[in-house]
Amino acid sequence: ALNEICRISGDPRTGYELLMKACIIYVIGKLYENNDYELNEKMLVKSNVFTKVLEYTEQSFFDPFLGLDKVAKETHFSRSYVSKLFRENTGSSFCEYLTSLRLSKACEMLHSTDSSVLDVSLACGFQNVSYFIQVFKKRYGMTPLVFRSNK
Repeated sequence: ALNEICRISGDPRTGYELLMKACIIYVIGKLYENNDYELNEKMLVKSNVFTKVLEYTEQSFFDPFLGLDKVAKETHFSRSYVSKLFRENTGSSFCEYLTSLRLSKACEMLHSTDSSVLDVSLACGFQNVSYFIQVFKKRYGMTPLVFRSNK
């Protein structure tokens, strides 16, 4: 499962966040089952906090003004604590995670709709279509239009 987590994080594709969560939960379950690691109340609370932060982020990814400050405010935690949670649980910054999530959603839309690249970028929280195309190309090695044509 740990090798799978490394493989998934090295090749982020659509839905990789869910696969990563499943692997992490599996590892924690196995450790608990084998009494190799005692889950304490503090760990469970921290896990629940991150789940709350992650759920809010995933439900609000389309908001072009979503940022660390807004997530912290809406989930009632400090900015630095939310930032730390993302680093500890995903290995990336909040900004990197959000961009990856938005790109993943954009891929889904490019495959499942006929919406223009501009509409897809706006629907996924990107305020600037040029920036969207740039980060999309950097991540996937092709423009969104080429990606769509490779269905």
